[in-house]
Amino acid sequence: MPHGIGSVLTGVVTVFFSLTGAELTTIAAVEARESAGVNAGLAAALIGRIILFYVGSVFVIVCVMPWSSVVPGNSPFTAALKLVGFKPAETMMTAVILTAVLSCLNSGFYASSRVLFSLAGNGDAPQALIKLNALRVPVRSVLLGAFTAALCLVAAVVAPKTAFAFLVNATGCLILFIYLGVCIAHLARRDTGASQRRLPRWITYLTIAAMLGLLIAMGVQAQLSSQLYVSSTTLGIALCAYWLLRRRSPR
Repeated sequence: MPHGIGSVLTGVVTVFFSLTGAELTTIAAVEARESAGVNAGLAAALIGRIILFYVGSVFVIVCVMPWSSVVPGNSPFTAALKLVGFKPAETMMTAVILTAVLSCLNSGFYASSRVLFSLAGNGDAPQALIKLNALRVPVRSVLLGAFTAALCLVAAVVAPKTAFAFLVNATGCLILFIYLGVCIAHLARRDTGASQRRLPRWITYLTIAAMLGLLIAMGVQAQLSSQLYVSSTTLGIALCAYWLLRRRSPR
């Protein structure tokens, strides 16, 4: 921590934003026959891959080049590969990034369609999204996700800096609110089955405390406070929409 704890907090928020989508394993496991066992296996594999490809690669980078030589906005992976004499590093990293972005987009379509389908099934989204095609795929939910992605693309072309900054700020700590909701739901439902009781209660409490501490730290950091405010506004809009919907349909 050469620049104090504040830089660590900034990095943690970036990691949360970058790793958003890890919960996709649970969404996918729902469609498996043995969902509990499949979910446990996917979670273990995901943790192992994060340690290998993320933590491991960062460890290699700081071993081969000084941390102070990393230029913000430039890929440290490319710089490290060039430093060890790998000339086509830039081309290779461009291909890797493009593949990762396409994979992220594909998984985003999958996750958004399944979540919209579940929301519609519970009466929290338009009922038209429940309709499945012959392959039992919620096509309308997929198309709605694709339409939203197309709008983001248009916004990025029209105002590249503004659109990206807004999306980062709007989702910067929104995922923390979502994970807090997951933890609270786990505490509320952990006694309904044996699978929920496998995880000690104190781990969930510790996770909640860590995320609340991070949110508080974001509020006092000038560099991160905007993300907290925009994400809180987004959460407030969603809660208001839920309240209005429940007033119309108390079911």
